[in-house]
Amino acid sequence: MVSVIPVAAMRPARRRPARQSTTPRIGRNALKPESPPYTDSLRLTKLQFRAQTMGYRAQFPDARFDIIELDGAAIGRIVVDRAGAALRIVDQALAPSFRNLGIGSAIMRALMEEAGRTRLPLRLTWRRATTPAMRLYGRLGFVPIETSAAHIELEWRAPAHAESGP
Repeated sequence: MVSVIPVAAMRPARRRPARQSTTPRIGRNALKPESPPYTDSLRLTKLQFRAQTMGYRAQFPDARFDIIELDGAAIGRIVVDRAGAALRIVDQALAPSFRNLGIGSAIMRALMEEAGRTRLPLRLTWRRATTPAMRLYGRLGFVPIETSAAHIELEWRAPAHAESGP
């Protein structure tokens, strides 16, 4: 299933299911193909991505792995686990040139709408050192529910609707 995500002042981004055999070509232009370390770095990146994906699939067997596309090009990925008592964002990434354009916010808002409809909290664990992402989560209303030296567990809940009448 392909989901269209409206992004302010841009063409809509799309979210499509990733195929297990697919290694997305997200941010590959960071290294120039003519540079000698390119092939070794690309090989290492593919191995790391494959190991990370295998770990996520083992830990979250029901999670959905989606590729974020803009104009048909893969610009990121998001992994969301919908099993259990919360929607959990397992992983998310946007290529550097597509950050700070409203795409991440639009993706998060779409997940927040889903969480609100299902009356489930939306949760994620984030590295403490990533301050730009933490500012985004704070603006969106995520609050810390658990902290460790390296990570923060964040949660967003839809506002409670006022009960009507006596």
